Amino acid sequence: MNTQEIETAARHFVIAAIWADGPEGRKIKSAPETDAIARVFVEEFAQAWPSECAQVMAKDGYGLHPDAGTPAAAFGHDLYLTCAGHGAGFWDRPELGESGRRISERIRAEWRRWSIESYPYRRRLYFCVSPEMRKLAGQAA
Repeated sequence: MNTQEIETAARHFVIAAIWADGPEGRKIKSAPETDAIARVFVEEFAQAWPSECAQVMAKDGYGLHPDAGTPAAAFGHDLYLTCAGHGAGFWDRPELGESGRRISERIRAEWRRWSIESYPYRRRLYFCVSPEMRKLAGQAA
């Protein structure tokens, strides 16, 4: 994934977190450290599994949903949902087929590395991630 795709995926990673885990009926925004963690998380994932990411991003029809618009936006959305353990994500996208199943299996196999949770506090969304991921995000900020 190139820099622009990573930025787009990170933005939609946060959007998915707010959509899936934000409190109902309240406007909530991401905290600056949340945005930094999202960028590092997506970048680290893309570096760890470059061929799987490329296969997903290249699938015909992936990202054409009006809420996504691009493969990178859909990737960020699906990455958050899969890593956070929601009942949707890469594996349930019919256009991804085997690629979606394979990338989901990678996440499950390394769940300690890719586990993420979110929590709202004072109208901001924050991420709980591994200490290593938090450290990387702190260096990137």
